[in-house]
Amino acid sequence: MNDFSIAETWYPWNGGRCPVADDATVAVRCGYGPQKIARAIHLQWSHDQYVDYGADDIIAYAIVDLARTFSLAGTAA
Repeated sequence: MNDFSIAETWYPWNGGRCPVADDATVAVRCGYGPQKIARAIHLQWSHDQYVDYGADDIIAYAIVDLARTFSLAGTAA
């Protein structure tokens, strides 16, 4: 699944308080880690350069439309 199929708009992120509702489903790109899809409340939005040199710091996020993501993947929503 590519970035566009997950969401049309990605927003850069420099750390801080969570920018979306806790129950929002978001896709995030991390500094050196894998892309993740999760509820916002389960993610670490602040940056911490002292933990693995910021490898898991979120550098961009997108709000996920689950119905669209599943239909593009060939799964009924």
